[in-house]
Amino acid sequence: MNQGSDDSQVLKLRSNQGSDDSQVLKLRSNQGSDDSQVLKLRSNQGSDDSQVLKLRSNQGSDDSQVLIAYNIFNIQFIVYNKKEKRKMWSKIIKIFCIVLTLFLVGYGGFLIYDKYFQKGDGFNNFPGPLSGPRRSQRAARLDIKEIIKWTNYYRSQNGVTGLTENATLDKVAEEKAQDMFLRQYFAHVSPSGEGAADLVKNAGYAYKSVGENLALGDFQNEKDLVDAWMNSEGHRKNILNSGFKEIGVSALLNVYEKSTTWISVQEFGTQMPNCPSPSSDLKKQIDSKKALNDEATLLYEEGKSLIEAGNAKVAEANQTHDESLYQEGFSLQSQGQEKINQVKAKQQQASDLSSLVSQYNTQVQNYNKCLAQ
Repeated sequence: MNQGSDDSQVLKLRSNQGSDDSQVLKLRSNQGSDDSQVLKLRSNQGSDDSQVLKLRSNQGSDDSQVLIAYNIFNIQFIVYNKKEKRKMWSKIIKIFCIVLTLFLVGYGGFLIYDKYFQKGDGFNNFPGPLSGPRRSQRAARLDIKEIIKWTNYYRSQNGVTGLTENATLDKVAEEKAQDMFLRQYFAHVSPSGEGAADLVKNAGYAYKSVGENLALGDFQNEKDLVDAWMNSEGHRKNILNSGFKEIGVSALLNVYEKSTTWISVQEFGTQMPNCPSPSSDLKKQIDSKKALNDEATLLYEEGKSLIEAGNAKVAEANQTHDESLYQEGFSLQSQGQEKINQVKAKQQQASDLSSLVSQYNTQVQNYNKCLAQ
């Protein structure tokens, strides 16, 4: 250990070789002053100045006024007799009924908006499902190839590269449409809580980004369907999103809410690029080296404590000339020094930790750059 502090304890031991002054201990320490400060706290006990709140009543009257205060919703009700108390509870019930009515009206409005007018679910790539026209005349067949063709047509008209059909995304889109008919819901998230990202991931599509368009209605043809999406801001953004590279589509005709109609699904995706991941072996080496460092720190603290305890014993022995204290002190010092020696060995084993961390960080940065492409 590097000792350099003036206030550290320094133990100097002279052996009895050639000297009558055997085992002489010199100890330098900064001992505190005897003038310790004593803090006294006075308490104001027994004071007659305590404040007492007294309420006077009209003595001698049968209708003595009893003060009762209620604080409800930050509204203070002061009641002077039983009649006033009944009025107060009447007011409370009225306020409760008004609050309950407002809550039910607001919640009912939210449900109506969510079902018929929602424009999105809070995610940029998942606009609210599109409810299209409901009429007696509809297409007998909607071809997914034609839907993709019209989707790419509008992308090309807006300077965006066309999407490539992906079989996995086609399968996810078809399963999504089937599930909505089966469980009679029309939303990005199923009743069991599964969203598009979950479906795509479960299908084995390692995605960097994903999006979904839904449509329900009696569409005349594929262009009519895609036009409906293009006329909706959120769905249009998905169709023209240059970040998407692949697409899967489904269009199924079945019964929804007792009416036969079309449900169509577009699944947009971009696969995770084939980026070299940071080395797991390098990470294990780093974790191992860090563990050695932690062990070294613990050993150092233990060794330091033992040496300090040994120094204290030797200092006491110099005062009492007790041989057993000398031996106990020397033993503690020896144990402490042994731990300090172990610290040096572990630090040597972990000496390349900084270099390994630098290598790993470089790999992580390269990986992140690759993903951003």
